[in-house]
This record gives sequence, structure tokens and C-alpha cells, in this order.
Amino acid sequence: MYTKCWFPSKAHGWELGNFKDLGDGTVEVQGSEGSKVVPKADIHRYDVSHESDHDDMCSMNHLHEAPLLDNLRRRFVSDKIYTTTGDVLISVNPYKRIPGLYDNIATYLDMAEDGEVDRTATKPHVYKIANDALVEMVYGKRSLHENGTPRNQSVVVSGESGAGKTEASKHVMNFLIAADRERKMDSDRGTDEGHLGDAIRKVLVESNVIFEAFGNAKTVRNDNSSRFGKYIKLQYSEDNQLISAYSETFLLEKSRLMNIGIGERNYHVFYQLLRGEKDPALIAELKLKNPSEFRMLLDGNGQALTSDMDPLYGELKQALSTLGCTRDEIRYLWGVVAAI
Repeated sequence: MYTKCWFPSKAHGWELGNFKDLGDGTVEVQGSEGSKVVPKADIHRYDVSHESDHDDMCSMNHLHEAPLLDNLRRRFVSDKIYTTTGDVLISVNPYKRIPGLYDNIATYLDMAEDGEVDRTATKPHVYKIANDALVEMVYGKRSLHENGTPRNQSVVVSGESGAGKTEASKHVMNFLIAADRERKMDSDRGTDEGHLGDAIRKVLVESNVIFEAFGNAKTVRNDNSSRFGKYIKLQYSEDNQLISAYSETFLLEKSRLMNIGIGERNYHVFYQLLRGEKDPALIAELKLKNPSEFRMLLDGNGQALTSDMDPLYGELKQALSTLGCTRDEIRYLWGVVAAI
């Protein structure tokens, strides 16, 4: 008699099929690739809840790797890239823009004064994680110091290269800044203070352009991969109003300056300067040439690859200017890059 089970599949990782116990420590399984015999220890138990769509995978019975991955796959093909497992949000990078996904920040802003947020009111989203952190900071009962004041909160964004960490971090910041603006309007604190959040957001956005130029590079898995770590801190006043922010970087992949693999590139800024600078005097002064003329900009096959980041040289110069760099300082910076 055949019974449903999960079994390993070369094509899908795990597949739902049927099995029959052969009585010798092995089972015969039937799936999309036909029948085969596998060790009984390799199959996993099936439950009817495994075939339903779950916003929170903790709602599945007998949760293990197979139904977890299958639920993520089914949601992914339906453009549901966010799924929760308890308090953890799982994000699957769609490598495309999903219309409307980040349009309605107000939908996820839930500042219940008792600190009890209805976690089922909205679908899983990176905005919900940001909102939970804000609620815990302002009203949280689980995170109070002994003197009764809320503790600092952190949102940890982790994953392998190309997972979408940089974009997720941007959305967390966008939510917190927009939430600060909404809360100031609700408390009638005036419009002038609302401009502070906008100024902070502008500085963070412009600084990110610089970070990506000097710290991101093309890898075989990600055309705009951050080759460094980044810690962003938003600072709030005692009455929980956003007042400042700063970014701290660490662990830059310096070895990339000396050697890059096949299908990869050095840091974007080198290609942006060489391909983007149009001033004949500066080109002559810095002896700028085509990237293919410089060995450090060639991949393992001797190619100076192009990228969608190359045309952003103008945005990089604007970002440097916005953050207070003078024309002389920017020119000196290009001299350093050209010298390298």
C-alpha cells in the first residue's frame, strides 16, 4: 500500500510523492521521475497542512525542510516573496520589481499603545518587522530596562550574496522614516520637524550611492554585490522622535583590488570614472583610458565587463556634492582612484 511522503529529488530538492515500505530499511517512492528505491531514513512525513499556503510556516504540522522549501517555492512563483517563521521574516529575492509591494507604508504602521500589535492583521512584509521594532522601542513590555525605559532595538538582515540584504535594509529605513513623519503629524508637532526625517532619508540615500560605488562589485551571483558590512543606526530622542542617523562600514574585501575571478569585476567606481568622465582636461590630467587598458579591471578571461552601474557616475558626483564635498575634494578623490 502506498502512502504520501516527501523524498529527495534531483530536480526539485524535495518532492511530494507516494511510498511503499519494502521491509528491509528501504522504500519504493513514486514521483514525477517515476519509481525508485531510497533508504527509509531519507523520506519525511507528510501532513495535509503541507499543501496549503501559509503566511507563517509555524502553522504547519510536522514542519521540516521539505514542506518549508515547497511552501516558499509556491509563494515565490505567486510573487509572495515574504513569509514568516515565528518572529523571523524569510525574504526570497524576486530579481524584479513587484508592482505595489512597497506602496502602502501606512497599512503596516500599527502603534498600539499597549504594545500588543495584531500580527495577523496584515500579510508578511519587511515593513511589519520594522514596525515591530518601532513598537518595542516605544511601548515594548518585553524589552524594558529595569528603570522602565525601552531598550534599543535592532533589525538584523542576513543572507548570502544576492539575497537582497541591501534592498531590505533600504525598505526598513524608508518605513521608519515615513512612520516618524506620520507620528509627528498625528501629534501636531508641526511640519518643520517633519522635514528632518526627509533630510535624514536624503543623506542616507545619497551616502548609499557612494557606498555602492566604492564598496560594491559584480560577482557571478550578483551584479551589485556589497563587498563590505554595514551598520546603520537611526537615533531617537527621549520622546521617540527621529533626530539623526549614521552608517558604519567594516570588513571591506580589499583582496578584490588585486585579483578578480571569471565573470566578476573590480569595484564600480573604477569603471564609472573611466567610462563616465567627459572633461577632456581631467581625462588628460589623470591619464584616463578605457577599462580594458588596466589589468586590475579585467576578469579571469581578460574582459573588462560592463554593468548597469557604470552610467551612475553623474549620480555619484552629485551624491558627493550633496554630502558636502567641495569640487577640489572631489577632484582629489578622482586623482586617488586614477592613481590606484
